[in-house]
Amino acid sequence: MEELYSVGARKFAFLNIGPLGCTPMARASMPNQKYNGAFNYFAFLFNNQLVQMFDAIKPQMPGFHYVVVNFFQITLEFIGNPAIGGFSDVTNSCCELSEIGGVLCRRGGNVCTNRSSYLFFDGFHPTEPLYGIMASRAYASTDSNEAYPFNIQKLAQV
Repeated sequence: MEELYSVGARKFAFLNIGPLGCTPMARASMPNQKYNGAFNYFAFLFNNQLVQMFDAIKPQMPGFHYVVVNFFQITLEFIGNPAIGGFSDVTNSCCELSEIGGVLCRRGGNVCTNRSSYLFFDGFHPTEPLYGIMASRAYASTDSNEAYPFNIQKLAQV
């Protein structure tokens, strides 16, 4: 980021880390639990430090402006209440996962027919509908819990 700043970049937008413990990959590693609390806790700690780091370096970098989109919180919202995002499955992946690590789709494996009803496409990555919702909120949200310290629309104006 400092290198980009040194060549003239002044506006940055970041997604923080999502709830890693809620991914299909993490759930598969702990089949008797709804999520991996340790993974979520570590993501939460990282996300808090990320915002603190940007707040700390801002005074040292004149003209530096940023937005952190709270991917963690927004994703948890849909895990807790899937219907508000049009999701019906927030625990499984849309595609059949490879046996190696359970992250990526199996080559030639089955893929769900209604991708928009799934929160996760593979063992780790969200589906396009969640990214679309995330982009809309990042751009226009007035809630600092979703986009901090302001939204991307305002970032474009500063």
